[in-house]
Amino acid sequence: MTKRQVSGGTQSGSGRDCRDAFLRLAKTCRKLGIAFWDYLGARLGIPATPAVPYLPDLIRCRSQPTVIEAAGAGGPEVLKPATAPVPEPRRDELLIRVCAAGVNRPDVQQRLGLYPPPSGASPLLGLEVAGDVAAVGETVTGIEVGEQVCAPTNGGGYAEYCVAPAVQALP
Repeated sequence: MTKRQVSGGTQSGSGRDCRDAFLRLAKTCRKLGIAFWDYLGARLGIPATPAVPYLPDLIRCRSQPTVIEAAGAGGPEVLKPATAPVPEPRRDELLIRVCAAGVNRPDVQQRLGLYPPPSGASPLLGLEVAGDVAAVGETVTGIEVGEQVCAPTNGGGYAEYCVAPAVQALP
């Protein structure tokens, strides 16, 4: 797209501002690898448009989100903020943008060094989360991007993004 194609040669200041905002949005969509028209259709609620998350969620999802790591065994003072890549959901999992995480006895026991994470589980604390679905695995049905869910996890809930088995998620 060029400025000429979008504006039709507009001369008004507000027309140029609108055109420039339109071009910036199209450029951002291109950088994120999503179709501009799909993004616009999802925002306008056009039927049969693929679900596309909001741009701030997409941008945050592409960066290094914050996690809370336990730097050794001990009290709450061992919990430290760090960054880590966004986990990729497996075929049967959801990626959840965490809005709230539960603190329960197994988390405390793990932080104290008395309860090791199970084999294959995330080394991060956090067994319960609630938030918005940011992505779904290939075989997940009945749950869409943007829905709010809560779910028990296999660890990793003390982070901005966490994966959870889709069958464990509740609306």
